[in-house]
Formats: sequence, structure tokens, C-alpha cells
Amino acid sequence: MNVLATDDIVESLNFGPTDEAEEIAQNVAVLMNTPAGNVPLERGMGLRKDYLDSPPAVAQVKFEAELADTLDDYEPRATLLSTTAKTDEDGNMGITAEVRFSG
Repeated sequence: MNVLATDDIVESLNFGPTDEAEEIAQNVAVLMNTPAGNVPLERGMGLRKDYLDSPPAVAQVKFEAELADTLDDYEPRATLLSTTAKTDEDGNMGITAEVRFSG
């Protein structure tokens, strides 16, 4: 089964997900939004965010590679299939990740 995780899902976390798909999507979204080094006792969790000042195409490729590695370590039930980036008129980029999980 494939699920989408967006970078804005963290604003509406459900601490009692109704199914595994929702749980995995939330876990992926949290990983996408957590800067590495910000989680006490788990400093490696999250993304390094060193791609933030790169051009959009470069940032997306770097983000995708780092997210795939992070999923291997922190959410092994999910496999990254693709990412989609959208940039608004101010240059802010939002990323959606499509992941596959077996469940």
C-alpha cells in the first residue's frame, strides 16, 4: 500500500492513529520536519537540512536521498517511492513524499 506524507501533517498529529497507514504517514512526516540534532537522546533522528539554500531541483534530490536513508534507520516499514516539490511565489518549497509499506 502507498501513502503520502506531507510536510504540513505535523500540524494535525493524531496520537491515536486508526490504522497503520496513518501511523506510518505521520512518522514519515515527523522525520521530514525534524532537523537532525534536535531530539534529546536521539541526535541522529531527522534530516540534516543542509539542502535548504540549494536551488529547488538540487534541494529535492538531496532531500530525497537523505529521507531514504533516514527511513531505513527510523521507519523501516516505509520505502520511499518518490517526492514531489512545490515552490510558492516567495520561494518556499513544500515537499510531499510517497512511501510504500507492507501492512
